[in-house]
Formats: sequence, structure tokens, C-alpha cells
Amino acid sequence: MTGHLADERLRTFGQPARITVWPPGDSLLCMGDAEVRLRIVARDDAFVVEKQDRGGAWCWLLTSEWLDVARRYLLWEIGGWVEAAAGRRPGRTRADEPLRDGFTLTDLGPSGFLLSWTESAGERSARLLRGLGPSKTIRFARFADAAEETIVRRFGAAGASSELMRARAQQRSSRDPASTGNERAAVAELGRLLREELPPDADRITLRAIVLTSVGASTMTVRRADGMRELVQGREAVVTDAVATLRKAAYLTDLGTWFGLEMTVTSAGDLTTRFNHDDEPDWGPVSVDPIAYVMDQRRYPRSETAQPQWLRDHLAEGRVRLHQRLVDWGSELFHRIAPGVVLDQHPLPEDDAVVVVHPVRGGGSIYVAPDESVLFMASAVPPHQALEMFRSGRRTPVERFGASRPAAAGGG
Repeated sequence: MTGHLADERLRTFGQPARITVWPPGDSLLCMGDAEVRLRIVARDDAFVVEKQDRGGAWCWLLTSEWLDVARRYLLWEIGGWVEAAAGRRPGRTRADEPLRDGFTLTDLGPSGFLLSWTESAGERSARLLRGLGPSKTIRFARFADAAEETIVRRFGAAGASSELMRARAQQRSSRDPASTGNERAAVAELGRLLREELPPDADRITLRAIVLTSVGASTMTVRRADGMRELVQGREAVVTDAVATLRKAAYLTDLGTWFGLEMTVTSAGDLTTRFNHDDEPDWGPVSVDPIAYVMDQRRYPRSETAQPQWLRDHLAEGRVRLHQRLVDWGSELFHRIAPGVVLDQHPLPEDDAVVVVHPVRGGGSIYVAPDESVLFMASAVPPHQALEMFRSGRRTPVERFGASRPAAAGGG
């Protein structure tokens, strides 16, 4: 069983979620906590992954002819629990995300989904429970051919994510009591609002939200007494405001705030909350303009060491796009008052802004902020003074850029 991790390594992997390796009994591997367990059993010349909830019947999840594949799936599932325990919501699959190159996904109808691929050891395949859905199967495909150590390192508590969690814990412990109180109050208020949305015939309601400063998405799902689940509309504006208040209250200097939350409130009054601080939000089939991440970074700044790679990538792309958008806007306004003139442009990186300049005597400059508000300054005003006024919030109404030259702030 070359490449199979020892039980002690697996115990260390599961420890953050209080998951351990259980005595195998008639299984090849069994992992879980006191309530939920996963196991691998040999059956009919294949290896089967099964799940048990609270001592109930074992339910089938996956079948493969290869033990390696079954173990990878079990560890991948456990990895999701470890991430959730660490406050990191597992990455989700966009609705339009393609299957990895070299993999094939076949819909077998009621029999589930068949995932097939080829790796260095030869052809591999696995049949997965239909109830898992194609998106979860696509997510598993990311790790279906990975070494066990790779899976454990990806989902485990080691590395930069662990450092960030420790930093957040330390900063939370030293926070102003008023700030901590504000966050607790915001959690309680959101929970109260969800409790009011719970129908009489439902035993729980779950809110899932992903949020940036300028964009967000959320769903509320209730579970009926018969076990059926359905989406509900609720008072969307009220809940959205409460989510924004909670996100603001959770901000930590240099460490940012969360991108997503999942809150469940039961009819008995129990409340559980999970936050996604570091995984990329799943926006579904409609991608979000990366400029939205730049605006969010301005509102809730994170130091570079607290930025996951995906966030750094979005910020880099967003700043390029934002720069061009602001240059285009400033140039359009300038050409309204001086058609056809040649313009220069200079970035203001500290402000995520630009200044568009007509570099002649009497030409002037237009400073453009990230929100596309502007300040026109006459060329007689020294640049450092103009920048100071721009940063103070002084602006020129866009309506003043018409047929005649607007009166410049600061004279000229």
C-alpha cells in the first residue's frame, strides 16, 4: 500500500475537527467523530466508501475498483470537515466550471455519476452517489489523482492558513471589549431575524451569504418537519443589512473580514455560524468583476501576507481594469471641455486612483477616485496641493463638465 499514510498521520490531520481513526472492524479504514463516520469496505471485488450518521445505517457514497481512489475520496471528505472546523469554508465549484482535462464524467441516471481518468499507474474510475450532484463530483476530480499527503497538506491546518488563524485568534483575544461586543450583538441580531423567518412547520433555517462591499448574494433554506428542504425569500433587504453589519463588526486590522457565512437557527433557538475568511467565494455562473475585490480591499484592507493567492490575483487584475476605467472616464470628461486635446495620465497607487493631465500651460488636471468621483484642478495649483485636496474628499460635480470649462477648485 505504497503512498498510504499511517493512522497516526491521519489522526493528526483530523484533530482540528475532533476526527480520529476508529478501530477498523470489518472495514479497511474508518474515520470520523462521535456522530459521523466514514469507512471503506471491500465488497464484490471493489472498494466502497460509506457514511454513518449518529449510529444509523451505513449509506453508500462511492465505489471504485481501486483502494487508492477510495482512500483519496474519504480523505477529501474529511478535509472538508477539517476546513469547516478551522473556519475556512471549503472551496465550491462554479456552475460553469469545466471538468479537469483528462477526466470524463458520465451520468448513469439513478445509478449515480461515473468519473474516469488516467494517471501514471493506469486507468482509474469511481462511481459516485447521484445525490452528491455533478458539482461535487467535479470538485473531487481536483484531487482524484492526488497523493494522500497532497490532500492532507491542502486541507490540513499546516501552513499559511494556520498562521492566519493563529493571528486572528490573537488579535481577537486582544480586541477592545466594545468591538467584541459589537460582533456578538451583530451575530445575535442576525440570528433573531432568521428566527423570525422560520415557518411554523420548519425545524431550522439556514442562511448562506457571500459578500463584498459592492456586491453580494445569499440564499435562505428551511427544513420542514418531513425532512424536505426549500428556499424561502424572506425580508431580503433587512437580512442583507444585518449581514453587512456583522461583516463590518468582524473586521480585524490587516487581517480583513470574512467573504462568506453560513448561519443556521433551529426552532429550539440553537444558533451555529461558520465563516469563510480565505477561500474564494462561489458566485455561480455569473463572474464578479475583479474591481469589486479592489473596492472591498479599500474598505476592509488586508496586508499582503493575509491575502490568499486567488485574492492577490483578483486584486492585480482588478487594479489594471480599474486603472483603465478611471483613465477612460477622466479622458471623457476632459474632452467634454477640451475636445481633441492630447492627455497624459499618471497612476496614484496609494489611492487606487489616477490623474489625467493636459500638459500645457492653462491645461489643468482631473483627479479620478475609485468611485469615479472627480476633482478638476487648474494647472496653476501645485501638484502636491492638488493631491492633498483630492485626498481630503473635495470633488467637482460631474454636471459641471459641459460646453464651458468648469470653475476649478483652488483657483485658476
